[in-house]
Amino acid sequence: MNLYNIWHFIKGHFPKLSETIKSIYYKFKDKTLIYFIINNCIKLLTLHNGDVKNIIRVDKVWLNNSFESNGEVIVFIVKEWAASEKKIKVITDILRNVNISIMKICKFDDKQKQIASNYICKNYPSLMIIAFDYNPIPLDAKYQKLFPFVSNQNVVLARQTIQNYFNDRMLRIKSVDCIHSSNNEIEAFEYIKYLSPNSCNEIQKQIELYRNLYKTKFKILKIMPKIKSKIELIEYKGKLAIKKTFKYGNERFLGREIFVYSKLSQKYEFIPPLLETSGNYFIIPYYKSILEPYDYRDMRYKRIIKKYAIQIVKVIYSFYQEGYALLDFNTGSILITEDGDLKIIDFEHLYKYDNKPDKFQESYDIKGYPKNIITDLPERFSKRTYKNAWQPILGRKLEDILAELKL
Repeated sequence: MNLYNIWHFIKGHFPKLSETIKSIYYKFKDKTLIYFIINNCIKLLTLHNGDVKNIIRVDKVWLNNSFESNGEVIVFIVKEWAASEKKIKVITDILRNVNISIMKICKFDDKQKQIASNYICKNYPSLMIIAFDYNPIPLDAKYQKLFPFVSNQNVVLARQTIQNYFNDRMLRIKSVDCIHSSNNEIEAFEYIKYLSPNSCNEIQKQIELYRNLYKTKFKILKIMPKIKSKIELIEYKGKLAIKKTFKYGNERFLGREIFVYSKLSQKYEFIPPLLETSGNYFIIPYYKSILEPYDYRDMRYKRIIKKYAIQIVKVIYSFYQEGYALLDFNTGSILITEDGDLKIIDFEHLYKYDNKPDKFQESYDIKGYPKNIITDLPERFSKRTYKNAWQPILGRKLEDILAELKL
């Protein structure tokens, strides 16, 4: 059981003890002492109080619902050197790329800077990024030795990535310590209380919303975290299925996917049917793909997928005919079932043309989208065209495939 759960266990069942621990913290401001007290309280209580053993048995389900499934609030303190608009964008982009969601950015006034400098970190703290990690992971043995009080390895990796980004661009004789982070959620809320007390209730309500929306009632067999969502292999009505749950604020991506799975799947067999949907998730059937064991650069992968070159171009053409561009159609969107059927998934970036190009060869999935396009663009590929994305994999020019299709 990690410190996060221990602390909330004590707060829930021993409120007087929790108030005593908090008063010690406010008096001595010694985090090491507090961690030691919290960590040993549960051991002492269990050893000397039979009721605690019963509580633990009764609350087994609650205790097993660890912070990995509930997510974790994180506070990053950015120091003055990195507080420019350009550098903050770099930091927030890095955090999003490691699947940490930004909730709020608070710039410090002089009083807040003084408080942060006195109680949290030195070297000119300038602003605070309040963030949420939907899928924290416990520290492995290596990081536990280095960071014994940190509960989430993603925080360590994010901080290191940010530090390395800036230091790699400086002279070797120079380095900069530009960011500090909370060790766990308990400390994160202490930072918020110190530095932005008026935000506490708002953040707590927002976190409760995040957590409730992200829960899964089905039996989960596998989970794959993404930047905007999580994908889970679940048991659904006695069969395997895929549940995709979107993080708060990404409802527009969900809407595009639901449209395709609910409407266009009735017209095209290569689109899986929609089994269930709600405010922030959808469920479709699970298809075991024969491509799963291979990387798209693997020759075995290419040998398989080349056989489907015509069908892949037909998929792009079908969406063009319907008045849409996929924008992010790539090898990760393709499944080939054990029966040899082609299935297409992932329609987050579906784009409806205002003015559909007259020719298929001019469509955005073939030629690439224009610079002035206004929509959510894929993060990984700035401008995907048939020539740079598909021709190297399929090994065929578009003209040859279109001639065979008589298009």
